[in-house]
Amino acid sequence: MKNNELEILKLCIPIALGLIVWYVQKAKELRMQRSQYNRQKNIDALMAIWGLLRFMAQNENVDTVYIKKEMQCLLRVKQANAFLNAFKEVYYTQGHGLYLNAALKKELFYWRGATYTILKAENKFGIEGTTEDHIKIKNKTYQKELFDTRYHIINELLKKELESIR
Repeated sequence: MKNNELEILKLCIPIALGLIVWYVQKAKELRMQRSQYNRQKNIDALMAIWGLLRFMAQNENVDTVYIKKEMQCLLRVKQANAFLNAFKEVYYTQGHGLYLNAALKKELFYWRGATYTILKAENKFGIEGTTEDHIKIKNKTYQKELFDTRYHIINELLKKELESIR
């Protein structure tokens, strides 16, 4: 009887070791898949936010929200409302906000908040067919922050995030 027990034990040990190795390998595979999935989601989020930079650009284009004309900093109403809608779509509806780091979120929300505040103060929030195309920005802090500083900060944060993912 001892020989039979020994034979059974000889069969069970390799099976048990094989199951342990399989389990460890499977767990490693799942961690790698999860990591790749999160990495791809992060890249997708950064690319979506990169698309919002067209609203923040300092060189005037059809989507630029803030422009300078004759030493005045102006907010373009139609573009500002388009930016707020695009931000909401990218950040919330598409869910890309879940995959952004805190520093980038802070900068984006500053920009969004300032734009919303200026529109709201002039009762232009959500207005598509307004006769007034521009709002003169009277707040000097907003002028400097939005036009000169924040675009560069957001741009640099995006670049750093992309570099860290590579």
